[in-house]
Amino acid sequence: DNSTAEALSKRVRLLCWVMVDPKSAPEKIPHIKASWAKRCDVALFMSSQADDVYGTIGLRTEDTAGGNQYYRTIDAFKYVHRHHLRDVDWVLKAEDDTFIVVENLKLLLSNYSAEQPIFFGRRFKYFVKQGYMSGGSGYVLSRRAVSKLVEAVEMKACDDEAKAEDVGIAACLEKIGVVAGESRDLLEREAFHGVFPEQLLTYEQVGQPFWYRDYSYHPLKLMLCCSDSQLTFVTVTKITYVIKQYLVF
Repeated sequence: DNSTAEALSKRVRLLCWVMVDPKSAPEKIPHIKASWAKRCDVALFMSSQADDVYGTIGLRTEDTAGGNQYYRTIDAFKYVHRHHLRDVDWVLKAEDDTFIVVENLKLLLSNYSAEQPIFFGRRFKYFVKQGYMSGGSGYVLSRRAVSKLVEAVEMKACDDEAKAEDVGIAACLEKIGVVAGESRDLLEREAFHGVFPEQLLTYEQVGQPFWYRDYSYHPLKLMLCCSDSQLTFVTVTKITYVIKQYLVF
């Protein structure tokens, strides 16, 4: 029964944009398009190089190290703001190794207004008072949050935030009053994931320090790590895209 998904599709309009390494575009973009991206209302692929074959939109061409990735992300949000924002409610930023369960994400977002200044993702606790959303797991901004972000950048209110991309975006959003939203389920299980699921289930058995546990805003629980309504995973190869597509859909 697809009635719920169809209703959500009409009520929650989601733009998904993916930051793509130009070297990995031939391998990854076809599988992203064939799996989760086709469930977004709008899907865009951003890169340091425009490519007509794979449909990537070229952003700043400087090296992606350090702050430049932050500015490239800002440029992507500016592009969305200029060309698409009036036609969508929410904007998801993902990496080219992120897998999104779009229907579950829309279900979460249906509980909120796109006019609320709010964003969601896998929340980490360092560097920003209210926490920041891990870039690897993807994060999603309301239409109002995107507008405020672009306005702040154009007013040079966030010029000093050129740190790691995800930290810089979160620091700017906090400065302009955009709230870090709660994406855990009623049992306080996480739904955004920036590592492989098996890592979440086995890290205690390995007996080694696990950075993900240390960074998590909320305590990491072993067997209660993961919501039944998963939103995002990290993947690496084309075969894992196929497997996740099969398991989810």
